Amino acid sequence: MNELKNNFDEKLKSYEDIRSDLNFTEEIKQLNFEDIKQLLLYQVEQKQLSPREEEIKRAIAEADHVVTKNIMESDKDICPYCFQKLTDEYKKGILSSLETIFNPDIRNHRRNLENKK
Repeated sequence: MNELKNNFDEKLKSYEDIRSDLNFTEEIKQLNFEDIKQLLLYQVEQKQLSPREEEIKRAIAEADHVVTKNIMESDKDICPYCFQKLTDEYKKGILSSLETIFNPDIRNHRRNLENKK
């Protein structure tokens, strides 16, 4: 029993020594908890992906979706990968799907949370 008490006393002293060396009071005062609270309360609308959008997501999961977006925003009328004709309607549909899949609100919210961390 004495050994257990001595072990506890040693750990308690070690903890108190470490705690006395640290002073977070000023850093904590500088945090804006209201901003953090608002970030945590914010809910990004998560849209349900259509089967076609799920296919697009799988197809470009390993590739950079920015490349696909750039192709669809360009004035090219032939896909450089599959040589399919790209109509304006088709491009708009793909861009709309990319917007749904890679929702910028989600990325921005993640970035804001990471910055606060």
